[in-house]
Amino acid sequence: LKMVTICNPCNPTGTLIPAEKLEKISEICRENGAWLVCDNTYEHFVYNKTQREGHVCVEGDNIVNVFSFSKAFGMMGWRMG
Repeated sequence: LKMVTICNPCNPTGTLIPAEKLEKISEICRENGAWLVCDNTYEHFVYNKTQREGHVCVEGDNIVNVFSFSKAFGMMGWRMG
């Protein structure tokens, strides 16, 4: 196992992965020498009002957080190289 990819929040439901679970996933990846890629593209698409403030990003030497201008700022069709 070289890499684990997760999408947080999930598309199309907007369901968030709880911070404790993200930390556990990160820990498991770190212990096994795997990269964790967190796709945060839909960070602004949380539909459950009780979870709205709950989006967190985990950080670490083995973690890559990915975001998107096109989703966050309504720039669909724009490409940056």
